[in-house]
Amino acid sequence: MTSPPRISVVIATRNRRNSLARCLAALASSGAGFAPSWQVIVVDNGSIDGTADLLGQHVAQGDLPLDVIVEPTAGLAVARNAGLVRARGEIIAFTDDDCLVEPDWLTRIDAAYRATERTDGIGGWVGLHDPADLPTSIRTARDVAWIEDGTQALTHLIGCNFSARAAAFRRVGMFDPRLGAGSLARSAEDLDLFHRMLRLGLRLRFDPSIRILHAHGRRDPITLCDLQDGYVMGRGAFYAKHILAGDRGVLIQAMREVFDLARGDQRHFLKPLMRGAWLRLSGR
Repeated sequence: MTSPPRISVVIATRNRRNSLARCLAALASSGAGFAPSWQVIVVDNGSIDGTADLLGQHVAQGDLPLDVIVEPTAGLAVARNAGLVRARGEIIAFTDDDCLVEPDWLTRIDAAYRATERTDGIGGWVGLHDPADLPTSIRTARDVAWIEDGTQALTHLIGCNFSARAAAFRRVGMFDPRLGAGSLARSAEDLDLFHRMLRLGLRLRFDPSIRILHAHGRRDPITLCDLQDGYVMGRGAFYAKHILAGDRGVLIQAMREVFDLARGDQRHFLKPLMRGAWLRLSGR
């Protein structure tokens, strides 16, 4: 049997053929300068736009160490879980199909884990590919930081540039399929994972040297408002899930968010927050 790859990269995709093509080209560039073995897993989550043809071309060319999974059940968490099952790497990294990794992305991830065995998971820097896009779904802190609680996880970590040791995933388990894009809750599958890791005592940190650019293309304020509603709704479902489980820390975090929203100019976000909580409370 061959030894496992050092890093497995998981990408979930659905009807973003052109974005995925750019994503894979950037990943191939990063892999060209990476000496250890690695694996790319693309989970096609029900695409009908020619994504399968694109992936077939890459398999035929052999330009990437590519595994393709077809997962017909819609949902980002479901797709990422399918990738986790197939992943063989010592480290499992996630990015999104509309993200462009830097040429040294794999090397930086590898070096960060080699630098200290105390690290179980690492989130990286996420900036805008196009400055004309709205500044959302990015994480641009400048300093390395250990993540101590859910508030720090929310401000520093994001699923499109996160990795963890395979051993950490064996302890924490899968993403929650009732959270995330494609679910009724719409988001927070990554926040939920980070929280569960912290509750287990796993050590997470933010490293701004591990960089990607997010080419999300959102420039319409109405589209942004809908996206933000989805983020808040997911947090509501996340809060309800863990409050029901007796998590006092999440209760405090939820109360702080409700208070902040109620006293500021963002009261309109209280409705999606409550809607997300109700989804979880009603078992949906």
